[in-house]
Amino acid sequence: GSSFLFDNRSDFRTCLFSHGQLIAHFLACKSGEINLPAKASEGMDWVDGVPKPKQPVLIFNFQYAQAKKINFASIVRTDDGLVRERLNQLTAVRDELVATLDSSSSSSSAVHAPPPSAVVAVCSKYLPLLFGLCVAIETKPDKIALNAPLVFTWTSAFNKHASKRKYFSSFAHQFELVMVLTVYGCALANQAGDIYRHATPETLDDAYKQAAQLLKTAAGVFEFVKNRELSRWVDVPQQRPIEVGTIVLSALAGYCLAAAQMLALQKALAEGRTSRQLMAKLALDVCNKCEALADVFQKSPEFRAKELHKAWRRFLPVLSGFSRATMLKYAGEDCQADSKHGLAV
Repeated sequence: GSSFLFDNRSDFRTCLFSHGQLIAHFLACKSGEINLPAKASEGMDWVDGVPKPKQPVLIFNFQYAQAKKINFASIVRTDDGLVRERLNQLTAVRDELVATLDSSSSSSSAVHAPPPSAVVAVCSKYLPLLFGLCVAIETKPDKIALNAPLVFTWTSAFNKHASKRKYFSSFAHQFELVMVLTVYGCALANQAGDIYRHATPETLDDAYKQAAQLLKTAAGVFEFVKNRELSRWVDVPQQRPIEVGTIVLSALAGYCLAAAQMLALQKALAEGRTSRQLMAKLALDVCNKCEALADVFQKSPEFRAKELHKAWRRFLPVLSGFSRATMLKYAGEDCQADSKHGLAV
C-alpha cells in the first residue's frame, strides 16, 4: 500500500476492495472448487470507469460418492407379481443413480459433469422407493426372504483418497439410506451454486432466493441424516466413509446455512437499502458460523482431520478467513459513517 498514492479516501477504499476481489478470484482459480464469476469484470459493476466491487459468495463444488449396482429382483425372493414389479423398478432407478454418479466422477472437469439438477432428480425418484424397502425390512423382516446377501457398496466423496475409489460395504439398509441422502444434500448445494453462478441482473433477486432455499434444504437433509438416521443405526461399522459420522455431517449442515446467509448478505448489498450497521451484524453472524466450522475438526480429538479430503479441509479455513474479512469491512464502514475514523482504519 505504501507504494501507491491516492487522491482521496474513496480511491483508497476502491483499491482495497478490488484487491480483496482479486484474492477471491485467485483462490477460486487455484482450488477449482469454488463457484465464482469466471472473469474479474463479471464480479464488478463499472461506474464512470471506476470498479464498484460486488460481495462474492464462496460456494463449494461437491463431488459425489459412487456405488455398485444391485439387482434387487434377483436377491429378494417373492411370488407376488406386484412386489416383483416394484423390485424391478427399484433396481432400474438405482441403476440410473449409479450411472449418473459414475459419469460425474469420470469427468475431469466440472464443466462436463452432469448438472446437479440431474443428480437431484434421480435421488428424488429413488428415495421414496428406498424408504419403502427400509420400512418393509424394519416392519416385516420375517416376510423378506433373500436368495443372496443384500450388500450395499459405496465409495466416499470426502476421504482424502476419494479419487482412488476405495469401496465400503455393509449389509445394513441404513448405510444405503445415509449415503443416498448425503449425495442428495451435496447435489442440492451444488444446484444452488449453479443458480448463483449463472444469475443475470434480470434474474438476480429470484436466483438469490432459489439458491438460499436450496442451501437451507441441503442443511436440513444433513441434519436429518445426523439426528435421525445415524441415531437409529445400530452397530455402525468402524470402516466406513468419513461422511458417515456426526462431525462431517454437522460441518456440511453448518456450511450450507452459512452460505445461505452469505447470499442474504449479498442480496442486501445489491439492493442498497440495508444500513452498514445491520450489514456488519449479518456479516458477524456468518463469520461466527464459518469460524465454528473451521474449528469443529480441531476440537474433536477422536476425529482424524487428515483423513478428510484436502479440497474440503482447505476450503473451510479460507471460508472462515474470508467471512472475517467481510465482517471487518462492513464494521469499518459502519465506524466511518459514525466518524470513528481511527477505529474504522
